[in-house]
Amino acid sequence: MPSAPVAPAARVSLGRQLQVTAKVVGERFTQELERSGLTRPLYLALDQLAREDALRQCDLAARLEVESPTLTHHLDHLVERALVVRAPDAGDRRVVRLHITDAGRSAHAAGATIARRLDAELAGGLTAAELAAVTQLLAEVAARARDDGRSPG
Repeated sequence: MPSAPVAPAARVSLGRQLQVTAKVVGERFTQELERSGLTRPLYLALDQLAREDALRQCDLAARLEVESPTLTHHLDHLVERALVVRAPDAGDRRVVRLHITDAGRSAHAAGATIARRLDAELAGGLTAAELAAVTQLLAEVAARARDDGRSPG
C-alpha cells in the first residue's frame, strides 16, 4: 500500500521569525545590561550620545526611532544618575543640548563591552562573509519595512 503524500513543511513567515529573534536577543541583552545597572533604552541613548554628543532631544529621539516624550522619561533617569546633562545651546538659549558625562562614558563603555560579547556569541560559527551577508539582509528587510510598501516593485 503506497504511503500518503507528506505535506510540505509549513514555512515560518519572515516577519514572525524576525519578531521572535528580536525578542529573544533583546531579552538577553536586557538581562546582561541590567547586571551592569543599565537598561536597554538607557544604554541606547548613551551609545548614541557617545557617538554624537550635544544632540537636541528631538534629534536623539529621531536617531533612536522613539517618540520624544518616551525619551524624556529615560533622559530624566540618565540626568538623575549624572550620566547625561542638559545644557542650553550657546547659539540659541531656547534649545537644550544633551551631553554625555565622564560617568556616562564609563557606563557606556561597560554596556559596549556587553554588546560586543553578545555580538560575538550570536555570530559564533559564522564566517565573516556570512555575518556580512546576514547584516546586509537584515538592513534591507528593515528598509523595506520602513518603506511601508510605498515604492513600486
